[in-house]
Amino acid sequence: MDEALWPAQIHDVKTAIRWVRANSESLGIEPSQIVIAGKSSGGQLALLAAGTPNLAEFEGNGGNPGVSTDVAGVVGSAPVSNMTDFAERRDLEPLFGANPSPELLKAISPITYANENYPPTLIFHGTADTRVHHHETVRFSRSWSKRGFQWTCICTPDRTTSSIESLISTRPWPTP
Repeated sequence: MDEALWPAQIHDVKTAIRWVRANSESLGIEPSQIVIAGKSSGGQLALLAAGTPNLAEFEGNGGNPGVSTDVAGVVGSAPVSNMTDFAERRDLEPLFGANPSPELLKAISPITYANENYPPTLIFHGTADTRVHHHETVRFSRSWSKRGFQWTCICTPDRTTSSIESLISTRPWPTP
């Protein structure tokens, strides 16, 4: 983890969004319909990217400068929404240091950016998850409810998020 210190991770996500948008024609996709997704820390990055489109300090110097990092939606699977809950975790020290400042923790918490411009959001979380407790998702969802945002939260009792993902990925979904 010490090869890529913060904010390299969000810079990489924003670079990927810009690349997809810049190459949307050759990929055969509509650039205004880009949706991003992630699980656990990847969910934190997806939620953070969705809430901070074109925010200079998170854009980095990756390819396609000037291309928007706005997204149409975001999916989080057991995402970390408030990094202050994880400030004391020793496994994050190589990334944020031994004592990350309250300002840094706030800046890297997706819940900080919940505002009227946040894109529609879908969050999955199992109540049996032990790495990221489902209260993260419940708290994030409640903050959104108060603001009237478009979101859907699916918390499944006594299941891990991995078991929810397995169930979703093995269903016979109809072809559009």
